[in-house]
Amino acid sequence: MRFDFSTVLQQDTILCENAKPLNMGKGFKKVEGLFTKLWNSYYYFFGLFIVAVCFMFLQASVVGIAVMGVFLSINLIFCEDILATTLPFLLMILMTVQSYKDLSVYAQDAWVGVLVIVCLVAHLIIYAKPIRIGRSFLGLCLVTLATAMGGVGTIASEEYFSPLSLYYTYGLGLGMLLVYVIVKSQSYGINGPSPLKKFGRVLYVTGMFAAFMVFLYYYQHPGIFDDGFAIPFIAYRNYLSSVLLITMCVPCYYAIRSDMHILSILFMYCAMIMTGSRSGLFFGAMLLLGCIVYLFKYNKKKRRVYFMVLLVAGIPFVIMCFSIVQALFSARFVDGTLIYWQDSRISFFERALADFFKNPFFGVGLGYQGNADIFVGVPGSMVFYHNYVAQIIGSMGCLGILAYSVLMYDRLSILTKRFSARTATFIMGYAGIFLMSMTNPGEFSPLPYEMLAVMIFTLIESEPIVERNPNTGRRLSPEKVEDYINGIM
Repeated sequence: MRFDFSTVLQQDTILCENAKPLNMGKGFKKVEGLFTKLWNSYYYFFGLFIVAVCFMFLQASVVGIAVMGVFLSINLIFCEDILATTLPFLLMILMTVQSYKDLSVYAQDAWVGVLVIVCLVAHLIIYAKPIRIGRSFLGLCLVTLATAMGGVGTIASEEYFSPLSLYYTYGLGLGMLLVYVIVKSQSYGINGPSPLKKFGRVLYVTGMFAAFMVFLYYYQHPGIFDDGFAIPFIAYRNYLSSVLLITMCVPCYYAIRSDMHILSILFMYCAMIMTGSRSGLFFGAMLLLGCIVYLFKYNKKKRRVYFMVLLVAGIPFVIMCFSIVQALFSARFVDGTLIYWQDSRISFFERALADFFKNPFFGVGLGYQGNADIFVGVPGSMVFYHNYVAQIIGSMGCLGILAYSVLMYDRLSILTKRFSARTATFIMGYAGIFLMSMTNPGEFSPLPYEMLAVMIFTLIESEPIVERNPNTGRRLSPEKVEDYINGIM
């Protein structure tokens, strides 16, 4: 068929229309049916969560990653839905925080990565489907070009072709483009709940596990508050805070049916505070406010109850939080303030402008090491500018500005046309990681943050467009709040 970008901007374009799954026989179908049934049940999520918790309690993350990787690989072979692999994959990534300062200990799990790749290829052959591309495709293509061209004419070849540089350059570009195409194509036409609803369950469990990891740190370091209430330095504080910002608002959707899920939101926010991340503290508070607005908007029957709770407990809670936060974050204060102008992030923004003028068209590249004199992160991370805008203009120049402008415009278009009670929680989650990207690497870390961002918009594309009443101009959602209350789970 003729490929037309104007069609992509309006609706899904289908390529390789003749692609068909293999006929694997009755025995294979029976096993596939069992895995599909497991994936669509809550036992799947609860079981994986408990298994991951046990491995972390035993401080056996190397073995835990191997077990999760094998289970993920089996899922790839026997489960048609590609989304079934996301939870074990995310749990694997979160398990690495146990040796965050020395990720080389996980080199012995390299065989797991090879196994997963082989099984992914097998999955794409066994469950072959037509390739589907939609609104996000053009922006991701431009980002792929911008990341690959970043630094051309400026960056040294040793820096550009270093393994770390190649991971970020092609992971953020070509890698995310592949994630988009695979997820969009393979998640289409699957029986059961909508892909976005299933992905919500994945993010919910991921957020609870990330929160558990925070409190596990304190359990494994008894006596940490013997000399005061200041939160200690936790190396992976921003790592877990970023995950919690993406996942914290997902329980709102379930809270329409049961108020018990509100406790999950509070649990995640408390965990975010206890990481000691200043970004998590401020941006998490903004999302917490967003959760309150969400519940008032979509759970009309309980507005009066929510209002009374906020009136009676809200003000004392805020006052108490101010005093507690001052004590918990006392080690982070400089000259009586949590945010100070001598912060390295300010220096990075100034350096980004200078790097832009070095090479206005393509920037200095993602693998550029010339700013290592300001700040160097943990091994395995590049020298980030720690700001979304600075990273684009400094690393990719005008081409990067164009690429990310198109990507953001398309994402906003997707959101405005498909805004509903279901998509709103994911929009707030993306807002969380976007805000985190203003002070931390955030979206410029391929795994897991940018992968999750790409998946969120890919799956929102599969949601029905929200029509407008031609007489009033108001939105007419295809799903009513009453439908959520009756069938949300």
